[in-house]
Amino acid sequence: MGHRLGNSDSGEALAWRGNVANPQPRCKVATTTGWSHQKPQVHRALDEAADAGLKVEQTNTRRHWGYIDCTNCTGRFWVWSTPETPDNHAKDIRRFIQRHRHPDERT
Repeated sequence: MGHRLGNSDSGEALAWRGNVANPQPRCKVATTTGWSHQKPQVHRALDEAADAGLKVEQTNTRRHWGYIDCTNCTGRFWVWSTPETPDNHAKDIRRFIQRHRHPDERT
């Protein structure tokens, strides 16, 4: 059989590659945060955002991987799925983190 998607007993989607007897889980990097970004520079910046107390949400819409929300104000930063320059996108995320460290959180 070609590629086929199914569900495991735990509800996780599986992808079979030719051999139905040996289902292989879909590729996803295991992280402690429950999400992952394909660009390591952006992934590290997202980890920093989560550590800073910002809400990181993965949505996987057409152009966006997800977003970062400030928990103290209405600030939101959209994270691109495939940024043209991952290093610059990671810098933008870090800049958002710095701008949304509110006075009671600054060290």
